[in-house]
Amino acid sequence: MNAEPTPSATVASYYRVDDLLIDVRSRKVTRNDVDLAIAGLSFDLLLALVRAAPDLVSFDALLDQVWPGVVVGPDVVTQRVKLLRQALSDSAEDPRYILVVRGHGYRMPIGVVPLASASCAVVTTHSKVAESRSVPAAAASDDEPSAAATCSVVQNRRWLLVATVVLIIGAAGLWWGVEYARNRAVKNPLQASIAVIPFANLTGDPSKEYLSDGLAEEMIHALAQVPGLKVPARTSSFAYKGRNIDIRGIAQDLGVSTILEGSVQSAGAHIRITAQLVDAQSGYQIWSQSYDRQFGDIFKLEDELAGAVVQAFRTSLRVNLPDSTPRRSPTQNLDAYQFYLQAQSIVNGAPQSYLAAIALYDEALTHDPKFARALEGRAFMRTALVWQGYPLAHGFVDAQQDAELALMLDPSLAEAKAVLGTLNALRSDWHQAEADFLSAIAADPTDGVLRVQYAGSVLLPTGQLRKAHAEAVDGQRLAPGSGFTASILALVDQAMGRSQDALKFADLSIDRGAAPTEREAVFAIAAARRGDYKQAADHAVKTLPSALLASGGAEMVRLACSALGDPTQQPAALHALDGLTQAAAWKNADSLGRQFVLYLFAKFSALESLNNEMYQMFPAGGTTGPDIVAVGSLWLPEMRAFRQDPRFKALVSRLKMTDYWTEYGPPDGCDLKDTELVCR
Repeated sequence: MNAEPTPSATVASYYRVDDLLIDVRSRKVTRNDVDLAIAGLSFDLLLALVRAAPDLVSFDALLDQVWPGVVVGPDVVTQRVKLLRQALSDSAEDPRYILVVRGHGYRMPIGVVPLASASCAVVTTHSKVAESRSVPAAAASDDEPSAAATCSVVQNRRWLLVATVVLIIGAAGLWWGVEYARNRAVKNPLQASIAVIPFANLTGDPSKEYLSDGLAEEMIHALAQVPGLKVPARTSSFAYKGRNIDIRGIAQDLGVSTILEGSVQSAGAHIRITAQLVDAQSGYQIWSQSYDRQFGDIFKLEDELAGAVVQAFRTSLRVNLPDSTPRRSPTQNLDAYQFYLQAQSIVNGAPQSYLAAIALYDEALTHDPKFARALEGRAFMRTALVWQGYPLAHGFVDAQQDAELALMLDPSLAEAKAVLGTLNALRSDWHQAEADFLSAIAADPTDGVLRVQYAGSVLLPTGQLRKAHAEAVDGQRLAPGSGFTASILALVDQAMGRSQDALKFADLSIDRGAAPTEREAVFAIAAARRGDYKQAADHAVKTLPSALLASGGAEMVRLACSALGDPTQQPAALHALDGLTQAAAWKNADSLGRQFVLYLFAKFSALESLNNEMYQMFPAGGTTGPDIVAVGSLWLPEMRAFRQDPRFKALVSRLKMTDYWTEYGPPDGCDLKDTELVCR
């Protein structure tokens, strides 16, 4: 809770905190009559914690109370707490006065007694001095009894009751502090968490970027095997590569308390690695180490580094983690390993990068045909090309063979299972696709991209929109830096009629590196929904392939958008749209661009044209992709009339969805009556 001063606390002129006396009016803090020289913001910070004790004070509450009207970040609070601890001779490792609740704020774990008058302050001061000298308080001074009596008369019964309650709470807080000190390992679970970000390439050779990326990836693999340690997946932490974001921002996004970063240098077969563990809240370094090795010892080095990180958690953060277990090397062939690392590092979403990666995986597998991770990587690249509609010879069959062989060699490979899920969705085997994706997610529950793939490949096409949204939100939470997760969430929101949310995530996807056409397609439908037909056309035109633009495609789209606001233009608009979809260049249109044309057909109630286009996009048997993405068009709110048309029932039967719905429930807004789908 964000603590606020209690009514009684706001009138107190003095506070007793263990051996400290705080004079609010004079803004002084003394210990045994010695001034501790705590002033300014440090005094304000201490007073905020004292008045809230024993409750937690959040970062936001401290900012409001200590820095009102000033824009500062959590690092400023952290630094001020450090200065206050130094003045109090307090320790971050064994706190007496200020306890950090990581990711939330601070609290005082010991008792605080408000005092209303100077005489009360004097009494308690002398009492403390007497206690420290093992002298009874009554014998410390002849005048003390009368002063104490005066103090007790001044305080009314209500005040005594409040003080008693405060003392009880303080005692509980003190007990809690003792237990905390005895059980240092039982801290906030967030503390046992670490994100590994790509290491810096200091070789001076950009072509060796794969070494630094590869080391970070292997550290993720190694640390993920430590029970009790939360480690975000590669797809989550690598999404921040090349982006100028403070590590504290990355840690906040990923929900971790520490960051592992470092650098790699190499000369011939020699490699030098420097790694450091950073407290994500303060930005301070917790542990660092440098290693000089031969590249042939890379796997031993990675295990050694993982063990050192675990030890740093134990000694510096007092987190009780088990030893990291040495891993089985992904391959015994170092040449194969280097080709694999190079393949992993060059993919940027463009088809040419996938093809280049496939060639490098080929080289890796030439050196080690049983290199499971290389098979998994090649399967993923081939599937990505199939998904994008790239004319890769035998791509579908080869991707499936790679994934199946990879899983025979290593059944734990989550990405290989997701590849099979995608391929089965493309062939409309929704049952098996569901099983594959659930198995992939179980194999790596930290990988948000797997959840989003499941949402976009199975749940959205089959109309399970609420489930798709839940999975996509989970995926976005786990991988908030991924453009792919944001783009799929935008599509799900669009299918649910949530245009504003769809726009938000479409914009975010561009910031995270997704293809611009995905944003344009979402923006086109959102603009049409709000009646801005010119802007809808401007966005939709940007999704068309250049060949269509050269043959008048832009004019056709603009006419159709204009007809949304002028029914007299609809016959001409429909004629133009039919011509657009029959053009030879239409086969190269982006799947989301096609979705906008389906939207237009639905708005014009041109169900025959809509049905014909659907059949062209989704040939029986699938396997040619990428139009599985556009299957989500079936569930747009504007498709309601088509979902109630007999032609829709024939289409979903062709797409083999009925059996899936029988087992997992009908799509949102529909019912199954004796295996027949009835949509409302």
